[in-house]
Amino acid sequence: MGEFDLFEPCHSGRRAAVRVPIVVGGSHPTIYPERMLKKNYIDYVLLGEGEARFKQLIGCLEKGGQEPEFDGIGYKRHGRIKVNPATRFIEDLDALPYPARDLVDMDGYAALNEKNGGRKPYKKALVLATRGCFGACKYCLTPKLWGRKIRARSVENVIAEISFIKDNYGIEDIFFVDDNIGRSREYLKELFAKLRPLKVRWEVPLGFYPPLFDEETIRLMASAGASRFKLSIESASGRVLRDLMGRDGYIKDIRRVVGWGKKYGLRVDGSFVVGMPGETEEELARTLKFSSEVGLDSSSFQIATPLPGTDLFMELQAKGILPKNYNFRKAFIQPFSPEVLPGYQNV
Repeated sequence: MGEFDLFEPCHSGRRAAVRVPIVVGGSHPTIYPERMLKKNYIDYVLLGEGEARFKQLIGCLEKGGQEPEFDGIGYKRHGRIKVNPATRFIEDLDALPYPARDLVDMDGYAALNEKNGGRKPYKKALVLATRGCFGACKYCLTPKLWGRKIRARSVENVIAEISFIKDNYGIEDIFFVDDNIGRSREYLKELFAKLRPLKVRWEVPLGFYPPLFDEETIRLMASAGASRFKLSIESASGRVLRDLMGRDGYIKDIRRVVGWGKKYGLRVDGSFVVGMPGETEEELARTLKFSSEVGLDSSSFQIATPLPGTDLFMELQAKGILPKNYNFRKAFIQPFSPEVLPGYQNV
């Protein structure tokens, strides 16, 4: 794990009274570290990726250090909050160990699916092949947390993990939970080709970036054990995609990608985001019509919600549209309700 040596050591200090430090991480602590540290029961906040930083923090605590001076950490010192911004990412993802699935009751996990009406037997495992996303969608936190550069594990490393969990846990289904597994068309083709001999079912529930597909990629996908795939379409309006969401306008690619999927016997689903500030009723109607006419087997629709830290949140906050007591867990944008500002939806 030599990459972790990139993080500077902590400053040595006097050992504090023995007690268990409370450390938190994840999306909310990364966006609001000061807010989290104001809670008297939280001692440290890790920003961004936690593997390297948590290891470094443990090293500091074991040495009696009180001021961990590496990037991506926040803490309290003499009643004052100090936050070192996260500036680095783990480039060599192959250096990370596999998740400790031996600590999970895999049989009990599979039984939950049967209890909830799933097929029997059904053992699945979540696998992450990449981190980051090259997109800049206004409603998404991924670039803020994982960066806009996609960092990928080698295909050999991914295949080795899947082989391990298949042999040791009898896994039948693999869910790739990447925000954007489509690092490149070449990466996808290599991954699909090497998945085929494993004879496992798999899918990517968060969706693919449509322009990465050509017919050969989808043929390889079908032969590699995929039964379906989802496309991140989001809108049928090029203006909404480009100007309101910050995405590419690639609607022309969708029909042929769906057609290729059908040709090779795959189920094709689509995801959409509606209610972006500035979206018109005509554009929403166009998206709804498109989703039913393009040949998708199913469509999911999410209402645009300004999550703290996203560009959408900051834009609406700057325009005074979000109330001071805004709680994203309870509030979302209601499409086409009485306007607060012309062209915007109410909250």
